[in-house]
Amino acid sequence: MSVAEVRAALAEVAELTRTAGELAALARERIDAAVRVLAELSRQHPESLVPKGLAGAVDELDRGHGHLATALTAVGDLDARL
Repeated sequence: MSVAEVRAALAEVAELTRTAGELAALARERIDAAVRVLAELSRQHPESLVPKGLAGAVDELDRGHGHLATALTAVGDLDARL
């Protein structure tokens, strides 16, 4: 595999990683919106309509987003060394 091929592969990995980060951020926004709606509806209900596991999902999304940022940095560093 040539350096040009490695660089092309790294560019693809970087693009896919950026896309994954954007999708993770979008998922987080949508979960936040759902929590707001469910919290508002909960005011008219005897118990909360917000699922307890939703907070854990948000934590996992945030953690995954951090890992994606780290991966993107590593890919950029590797590309810079080539």
